[in-house]
Amino acid sequence: MYRLVDPERTGGLAPLDRRVAPGTSLLVAGPVMTRKERLVAAILAPGHAAGEGVTMVSTEDHADAIEDRFAEFVDVDGSRFGLVDCTGQSSGEGLSGPGRVQHVPSPNDLTGVGIGITRALESLSVRGDGYRLGLDSLSTLLAYRSPEDVFKFCHVLATRLASLGCLSVHTLDTDAHDDRTVNMIARAFDGSIDLRQAPGEASHGRPYELRLRGFDGGAGWQPAALP
Repeated sequence: MYRLVDPERTGGLAPLDRRVAPGTSLLVAGPVMTRKERLVAAILAPGHAAGEGVTMVSTEDHADAIEDRFAEFVDVDGSRFGLVDCTGQSSGEGLSGPGRVQHVPSPNDLTGVGIGITRALESLSVRGDGYRLGLDSLSTLLAYRSPEDVFKFCHVLATRLASLGCLSVHTLDTDAHDDRTVNMIARAFDGSIDLRQAPGEASHGRPYELRLRGFDGGAGWQPAALP
């Protein structure tokens, strides 16, 4: 079982202090500027600290920025950390370790993204008992491809990762798409973590709320201090 977050590192995420089965796929969905990418890093970090391999897939930020963000949450072991850079913008030359970065020329190339993920996972040296993967963001893929294409990509990827026992977490900007598209993409995953800014004036330093769907014991909207 995978523990989603480490409460000692991210005490404001108590609703996510739970375990999920190997191969679980999750969607982190919410409006832009709700720190979804940081929540993904917070979910990937406990596994990396425990010896799991971690792969991060970026369609927006270059590889160096992704590693810098992840390093805010955990000491990065280059032998167990890989990136798939789909931006076509960065070289990743500042990253340590051979083959750390797999490059995909454009997020339009869904086949290339899938191949990059496979190669990144194969390159990891794992001491622990599993893998975690984060993809930010599916909204960029939807800017290039139809919702049907992206749904198929997500479904095939989730199936492939489940066969490896890999916990995967993917982000989606809900206000960039209509309800039909959001609901279609959500069906490709086992569950979702919905994020939003707290309505009205934020209290106790927690301006965000999250809601779990597809989880046992999931409740309604709950306050969350995102890292």
